[in-house]
Amino acid sequence: MSRAKPNQTTTDARDRVARARAGSLVAPSLEYLRALREGLHGWLDEVGEKIDELAAARRYEIVVSNVGTVHRGIDRDEAEEEFAQYVEMSQMGSAGGRIGGEDVVLFEDDEPIAEHIAERG
Repeated sequence: MSRAKPNQTTTDARDRVARARAGSLVAPSLEYLRALREGLHGWLDEVGEKIDELAAARRYEIVVSNVGTVHRGIDRDEAEEEFAQYVEMSQMGSAGGRIGGEDVVLFEDDEPIAEHIAERG
């Protein structure tokens, strides 16, 4: 099903209002309403499947001590890449800014799967 352009939608809406005022607006056919319902059911099924997929996905979170949560997502590769970046900043000490010298933990579904304990000198 193609999406109407905003200008087309506005024009269609104005046309329908004008026809309603003139008394020439025809109610949609039962077949049209059934097709619309079927289309909506298909769309709702797709949305439901996506919700189920997201609900089943693993959740990744990176927490830096003295900062808090710095990442939340469902992509493990992305989380591991960001974890490595935060570890690198932590290892830089004061040159790493607020992250420098801080512990960094990567969680998968609230369970730690990687941890960097900063050296305290």
